[in-house]
Amino acid sequence: MLIYLADLTHDYFKITQFTPTGIGFLAAYSKSKLGDKVDIRLFKSVNRLLDAVDGEKPDLVGLSNYTWNLELTSFAGRYIKRQCPGLPIVMGGPNIRTDEKDIESFLGENEFVDKYCMYGGEVSFYQIADYLISLSADQRCSNQLRAKVINGCYSISEGTFEGNSDYGAIQDLDEIPSAFLEGWMDPFLAEGCLPIVETNRGCPFSCTFCVWGISALNKLRKFSLERVKEDLSYIAHSKYRAPVIVFADANFGIIKRDVEIAE
Repeated sequence: MLIYLADLTHDYFKITQFTPTGIGFLAAYSKSKLGDKVDIRLFKSVNRLLDAVDGEKPDLVGLSNYTWNLELTSFAGRYIKRQCPGLPIVMGGPNIRTDEKDIESFLGENEFVDKYCMYGGEVSFYQIADYLISLSADQRCSNQLRAKVINGCYSISEGTFEGNSDYGAIQDLDEIPSAFLEGWMDPFLAEGCLPIVETNRGCPFSCTFCVWGISALNKLRKFSLERVKEDLSYIAHSKYRAPVIVFADANFGIIKRDVEIAE
């Protein structure tokens, strides 16, 4: 089954971009579970994504939703739906309110989205892919996916809003293969993208201005120190030289080991 995952950015003028580590985690986790059953391709450029869709129709498209790319992502999603009306499109990312009334409103305004994955999406996205694989090719369509209840996801099926936020929070983050060590980020490093690394997830604080402050994300979970060091060593010794490494942790420095990571 062919899957396109996109974390889109504007690229009509030259600007330093960042590695799409988030969708790299989705790809690495699903690939570790489904193996050769899936062919997953990653995109940052909207032109490359739409050209790929025009050239070879995928079975599933996943789009990241951030404050800085929602309009671009919506443009791409609607284009894909016009070209391939029954193609399932999944969206995920923090640029959405977390109460169900607002989630329903978001899905109503963004009708091209068949399923929205809340919070950490590795498990729910894998379950979506696994479900579609179980169907025949002609059954892999938007309506089928909308009607299927998958934990951690919401959808509107035949006018009815349904779903839940019971996403599969992976407690041992090392279960998620590295987007760097598995080579998913190499094409983006080769283009000069700055590497983004996670050493932990969650935050114990409840700042109202920050998405990490919601209760579903306030438990701190860590990648092992060995895993973090392997990621950093891979980047540091890669032939694709990066001038900086960016940490995506909510609070780098909150854990004593962060001193060692910094060193």
